Amino acid sequence: MKTRYVLFTCLFISLILISCSSRKPLTRNLINEYNLNEAGLKKIQLYLSDHLRLEREIANVDKNIEPTHSLLKIEDRFIEQINFKKNTPGIVTRVEADKLYVAFEKNDDLVFQLVTRHSKGNVYCYLPDDNSRNIRYPERLKESDWYTPIGIEYYMEKDYYALMRRALPYLLVDEKGLKNLEVEKRNVEGMRLSD
Repeated sequence: MKTRYVLFTCLFISLILISCSSRKPLTRNLINEYNLNEAGLKKIQLYLSDHLRLEREIANVDKNIEPTHSLLKIEDRFIEQINFKKNTPGIVTRVEADKLYVAFEKNDDLVFQLVTRHSKGNVYCYLPDDNSRNIRYPERLKESDWYTPIGIEYYMEKDYYALMRRALPYLLVDEKGLKNLEVEKRNVEGMRLSD
């Protein structure tokens, strides 16, 4: 009986926390609604919608890898993996046309491009540096049902295979954070010939 009570309490608390989440996809409409310019975008906390993995095979093993990366030995080969988990926080470092450069670590960023035909609306999806169809992926990646290869990413001065879990990850924003954001604005009065 006590176990059921604890289980029910944990389930109830989890449901409340999930329902309190105000994260929603960062869309072009949301940017326009809050009148966000580059400075405003750099002030908001973003999150990754789904898992993303960068992976590369290593011929000469250097065991001095970043603490946030992992090194695995698979079939007498070493594989370096960088895992971006769902809801990993990130910040905008640069804005270009329909692209946002988002850093999840200090040393590099990933590019998120505006995708207009997404089920969530006009969202900013992760697209690897090279997503051409003629990339030759290792067989072990083609056979995986956990992650799907989607291209090659140049990250921290190395080439990695970019792998998605279910769908292309896109950016989420905490709407509460948007409402608390103060954007500096001013209206230009214009100039007249008599001035």
